[in-house]
Amino acid sequence: MAKLRDFQSPIELLGRESADFFGRLLAMVSDVALVCDSRTGAILDFANGNPDLARVLSQMDGNDAGRPIYELVTRESQGKVRDLMLGNASEKWRQINFAVEDGPDIPVAFRSLCLQDNLVLLAGREDAQLVKAQRRFADAQRKLELTFSRLRDADKRYKSLLNLLDIAVLTVEGPMNRIEELSDEAAGILGGDARKLQGRPLLDFVADADQDEFGTGLEKIRGGGRAVEARITLKNGASSLVRASPFQSGPGWHILVHFLTQGAVHRTREQDKFAFDLLAKLPYGAVFTDRDLVIQRSNEALASLVGLGTPSALVGHVLDEILGTRGLDTAIMAAELRDHGSFHNFLSALASRSGDPIEVDVDGACTMLEDDERFCFLIRPRRPMTADGDGRGGPGPPDLDVQDRVGRMPLKAIVRQTTDAIEKTAIERALDLTGNNRAAAAEMLGVSRQNLYDKIERYGVGNTPDKQNRST
Repeated sequence: MAKLRDFQSPIELLGRESADFFGRLLAMVSDVALVCDSRTGAILDFANGNPDLARVLSQMDGNDAGRPIYELVTRESQGKVRDLMLGNASEKWRQINFAVEDGPDIPVAFRSLCLQDNLVLLAGREDAQLVKAQRRFADAQRKLELTFSRLRDADKRYKSLLNLLDIAVLTVEGPMNRIEELSDEAAGILGGDARKLQGRPLLDFVADADQDEFGTGLEKIRGGGRAVEARITLKNGASSLVRASPFQSGPGWHILVHFLTQGAVHRTREQDKFAFDLLAKLPYGAVFTDRDLVIQRSNEALASLVGLGTPSALVGHVLDEILGTRGLDTAIMAAELRDHGSFHNFLSALASRSGDPIEVDVDGACTMLEDDERFCFLIRPRRPMTADGDGRGGPGPPDLDVQDRVGRMPLKAIVRQTTDAIEKTAIERALDLTGNNRAAAAEMLGVSRQNLYDKIERYGVGNTPDKQNRST
């Protein structure tokens, strides 16, 4: 570190300058300068070069001349002030905190220079910004340590839970499908210690005959995001049914691999039955199909919507016989499930025995049922919105979802429903602007009062006008 250097010719260069000059120089180059009695700490004079220190210096004005500096600083700073008075810290900056009654302490870094006649000069610079930065750094460090501690605890709980559960699972990452985490049960199937297996490629444990097919399946999972199930033989001779599914962790995709033992297969089938029993009780339609969209199971709500007596009447039929228009909707939904695994709020139409299609919203997901990949669809009738927007029925027109309707209904029907939606919106806005004054709203819209009343009744906008309103 470079040594400090003093002027080599101060008398020749600066000796002709007055004390007033050096006083102004101190005020200019320092935030605050104090001349104190080194024996008592009394402040004999001061200069201020920083307006932010006005709160401190205001305590030194007027009758406070000669007030000891010890009375202006906090208790923990008094020892540092004493060192400065004695000249013990002349070459070091010492942080002194000045106490302020109506605000936070003000930190000032001081250096001292001993003068004649037991006087000492204290030159200081404000350290508030540095102290704030230090506090922010300390707060950030504490938060980081707390977050790290929580993550460490979560990791411990995760590993404990992984080993407590009687399931054989592991996760793999990267193009080499290296093992990240695995349960003791999975380590037992692979034939090794869990800690020693981490980092090794999963395919190293698969029999040569199954390596290519299983590796291709893992790559498809990582690329397409869909779960697969396969039976593989391990190098130790064990054979197992394996279910692999993707999950995202950070920027990339990882794969969860589940080895299904006989007990696990039995539990999975029980869970599948429980899941469908739950869906069967939903108030809207639920249906399971195979990958060719042939219906395997459905619930009573769907059978009721299409006008059939029992859910079994739908089994064996292709889904596009009751859902969508000319197979277009179901083809789009099936492609979405194959590519992405799920979709939400797909607008379609459900056929009914009355001949009138029922507008429905469809949610779909690709799932495993009875050890095979199935498509699950939840079908909910669309409810027209009332004037209050509560969705509990009413004759209001549909929303302006024109793009969703193309291909599902004729152009004439789209234009008619779009016109209805525009009329309803215009009437609602006119009534809002006129404070529900129907006569003024009719004049604003350029229609007759009777025409406006008819449209209000048709769309259910506002309160239906009574006869007295009609007469007025």
